[in-house]
Amino acid sequence: MIPGGYTRVIGSAPGPFLALFRAASVPVGSLSFGLESRNGCNLSSSYTNRFVNRDLLHRLVMDILEAASVQTQADPLSVFYRMTAAFNAHDVEGMLAHVDDDVQWFSVNGDRMDVEARGREAFRSAMEAYFVAIPSARSEIESAVVSGAFVSVRERAFWGDDQSQVALGVFEVRHGRILRVWYYPASK
Repeated sequence: MIPGGYTRVIGSAPGPFLALFRAASVPVGSLSFGLESRNGCNLSSSYTNRFVNRDLLHRLVMDILEAASVQTQADPLSVFYRMTAAFNAHDVEGMLAHVDDDVQWFSVNGDRMDVEARGREAFRSAMEAYFVAIPSARSEIESAVVSGAFVSVRERAFWGDDQSQVALGVFEVRHGRILRVWYYPASK
């Protein structure tokens, strides 16, 4: 607790943030800090009333936001959701920011795996061609489960006015980038 003020931390890992607040011993009127992280990405802070040292408090909040950003950047689920957001924006460069140089994209069909893309440039070409072929493509994640470096998803892909299909996918995230993807056959 900050002396003379209040601290509200919302999120999955409040411990480091509380420790930073305690260590700072910054007397404030009140403080509200949120890690409302529906995908581990949304962070916010606000403070009100009079502060003994606004600059110090501002630096403290900025340090906390930076630390939280570093923590969430490599989180597999956060990486996956940022990739999905770039996909929905048809932002190939944004997608490339979240894949490894040696990315491998597989389609699993029964007892065989077809390579859709191997390497960054092949991935770029595949996504560019996909968006040209299906300009209304978008994706909605119906569910996601994380197990270590793997994110398993049930994804509904939409195109046209009312067409959609559901597929299962597994994304392997290493060092903050998607290294491998396996997609299984889609159903309506």
